[in-house]
Amino acid sequence: MSLERFENGPHSLFASVAAPITIWDRLGFPDNDSALREAIKNGLSYSILKRVAAEIHIPEAVVSKALNLQSERVVRRRKTQRFNAVESDRIHSLLVVFSAAVRLFENDQQAACDWLQMPCPGLGMRAPIASLCTFIEIQKVSNLIQRLEYGVYT
Repeated sequence: MSLERFENGPHSLFASVAAPITIWDRLGFPDNDSALREAIKNGLSYSILKRVAAEIHIPEAVVSKALNLQSERVVRRRKTQRFNAVESDRIHSLLVVFSAAVRLFENDQQAACDWLQMPCPGLGMRAPIASLCTFIEIQKVSNLIQRLEYGVYT
């Protein structure tokens, strides 16, 4: 029996399975680490804010506040059409947290979105979306998601 026989046809043993399109793909983020680091360092496009808000089903004003992007800063970024590296890193962190929440809720994006906006005992009754302004807060939310995944509620 030749290998060719198994490589072709609808029931191929070597059929490639298309990976599901992720939020990262839909938003056009680079898929390798060095390109991602470079994109964040150079600053993400201003249009990413509106697209992120639409993807995670949270109003743009709430996302801006969560990322500590005051209105005057957003106006400035609209003019330059680019976020700085720190702001871009916050946007990336929000997406990392959102992706982890989606996994926590077994790919239910709406449940993840709802959870991000609800007061959470593990965060001192703050909503996870309101706890993403600093690295320490982002770590705290990420650690909470990890604990919930493993059933550790304390």
